[in-house]
Amino acid sequence: MKSYMEVPEEAVEGMGVRDVRVRWLIGDDLGINFAIRRYEIEGRIPVHIHSHEHGIYVLSGSGKVWGGCGSTDLKPGHFLFVAPNEPHGFEIRVGNP
Repeated sequence: MKSYMEVPEEAVEGMGVRDVRVRWLIGDDLGINFAIRRYEIEGRIPVHIHSHEHGIYVLSGSGKVWGGCGSTDLKPGHFLFVAPNEPHGFEIRVGNP
Protein backbone atom coordinates (compact mmCIF):
# COMPACT_ATOMS: atom_id res chain seq x y z
CA MET A 1 0.00 0.00 0.00
CA LYS A 2 1.19 3.51 -0.79
CA SER A 3 0.01 7.07 -0.73
CA TYR A 4 -0.35 8.69 -4.14
CA MET A 5 2.20 11.25 -2.90
CA GLU A 6 4.86 8.50 -2.95
CA VAL A 7 4.44 8.05 -6.71
CA PRO A 8 6.47 10.39 -8.94
CA GLU A 9 4.53 12.97 -10.89
CA GLU A 10 5.18 13.28 -14.64
CA ALA A 11 4.23 15.90 -17.20
CA VAL A 12 1.84 14.67 -19.88
CA GLU A 13 3.18 15.54 -23.30
CA GLY A 14 1.47 15.52 -26.66
CA MET A 15 0.22 17.78 -29.39
CA GLY A 16 -2.13 20.33 -27.86
CA VAL A 17 -1.75 19.10 -24.26
CA ARG A 18 -0.99 21.84 -21.76
CA ASP A 19 -0.61 22.01 -17.99
CA VAL A 20 -1.37 18.31 -17.27
CA ARG A 21 0.48 16.08 -14.80
CA VAL A 22 -0.05 12.37 -14.02
CA ARG A 23 0.91 9.82 -11.36
CA TRP A 24 0.74 6.18 -12.56
CA LEU A 25 -0.67 4.60 -9.40
CA ILE A 26 -1.24 1.10 -10.80
CA GLY A 27 0.01 0.11 -14.25
CA ASP A 28 1.38 -2.62 -16.48
CA ASP A 29 4.58 -2.77 -14.43
CA LEU A 30 2.55 -5.04 -12.10
CA GLY A 31 1.61 -7.39 -14.96
CA ILE A 32 -2.05 -6.38 -15.02
CA ASN A 33 -4.27 -5.26 -17.88
CA PHE A 34 -5.45 -1.96 -16.46
CA ALA A 35 -4.03 1.20 -14.95
CA ILE A 36 -5.10 3.61 -12.24
CA ARG A 37 -3.77 7.11 -12.67
CA ARG A 38 -4.19 10.34 -10.74
CA TYR A 39 -4.14 13.47 -12.88
CA GLU A 40 -3.48 16.98 -11.67
CA ILE A 41 -4.96 19.09 -14.40
CA GLU A 42 -5.67 22.72 -14.91
CA GLY A 43 -5.46 22.74 -18.62
CA ARG A 44 -6.57 21.01 -21.75
CA ILE A 45 -6.20 17.63 -23.42
CA PRO A 46 -7.41 18.01 -27.03
CA VAL A 47 -9.77 15.54 -28.66
CA HIS A 48 -7.87 12.32 -29.38
CA ILE A 49 -8.39 8.55 -29.70
CA HIS A 50 -6.54 5.46 -28.52
CA SER A 51 -7.07 1.70 -28.67
CA HIS A 52 -7.76 1.18 -24.96
CA GLU A 53 -10.87 1.97 -22.95
CA HIS A 54 -10.75 3.93 -19.73
CA GLY A 55 -12.92 5.33 -17.00
CA ILE A 56 -12.87 8.82 -15.53
CA TYR A 57 -13.98 9.77 -12.01
CA VAL A 58 -13.95 13.46 -11.00
CA LEU A 59 -12.74 13.95 -7.43
CA SER A 60 -12.70 17.75 -7.42
CA GLY A 61 -12.71 20.74 -9.73
CA SER A 62 -14.87 21.23 -12.79
CA GLY A 63 -14.57 21.28 -16.54
CA LYS A 64 -15.88 19.83 -19.78
CA VAL A 65 -15.45 16.61 -21.71
CA TRP A 66 -15.84 16.46 -25.50
CA GLY A 67 -16.69 13.32 -27.38
CA GLY A 68 -18.77 11.81 -30.12
CA CYS A 69 -21.97 13.10 -28.48
CA GLY A 70 -20.89 16.73 -28.04
CA SER A 71 -19.71 18.33 -24.80
CA THR A 72 -20.78 17.78 -21.19
CA ASP A 73 -19.92 19.62 -17.98
CA LEU A 74 -17.84 17.74 -15.40
CA LYS A 75 -18.26 18.17 -11.64
CA PRO A 76 -17.13 16.25 -8.53
CA GLY A 77 -18.78 12.83 -8.37
CA HIS A 78 -19.28 12.54 -12.13
CA PHE A 79 -17.85 9.49 -13.88
CA LEU A 80 -17.76 8.26 -17.44
CA PHE A 81 -16.57 5.37 -19.58
CA VAL A 82 -14.59 6.05 -22.76
CA ALA A 83 -14.72 3.14 -25.22
CA PRO A 84 -11.73 2.15 -27.36
CA ASN A 85 -11.26 4.44 -30.38
CA GLU A 86 -13.91 6.89 -29.11
CA PRO A 87 -12.87 10.52 -29.73
CA HIS A 88 -12.64 12.45 -26.45
CA GLY A 89 -10.91 15.44 -24.88
CA PHE A 90 -11.02 17.45 -21.66
CA GLU A 91 -10.75 20.96 -20.30
CA ILE A 92 -10.34 20.98 -16.53
CA ARG A 93 -10.26 23.63 -13.81
CA VAL A 94 -8.98 22.72 -10.35
CA GLY A 95 -10.36 24.02 -7.08
CA ASN A 96 -13.97 24.59 -6.26
CA PRO A 97 -16.54 23.50 -8.85
